[in-house]
Amino acid sequence: MNYYIPKVEPGLKLKKGLYFYEPSELTKNLYFYVLWGGEYIVESPYSIRRNYMNSFLVFL
Repeated sequence: MNYYIPKVEPGLKLKKGLYFYEPSELTKNLYFYVLWGGEYIVESPYSIRRNYMNSFLVFL
């Protein structure tokens, strides 16, 4: 799954605890689900570009 993690992320200061989830077929068909997550510490402006992974990117 490391092919999902971008090589260049301007503004990234620290990245730790990357967690991946492989959903079941039932989950894929019925629900929204998290593909992966982790803790990012960034400084403004943080940006990421990707031409893959047709999914939402959520930050809190």
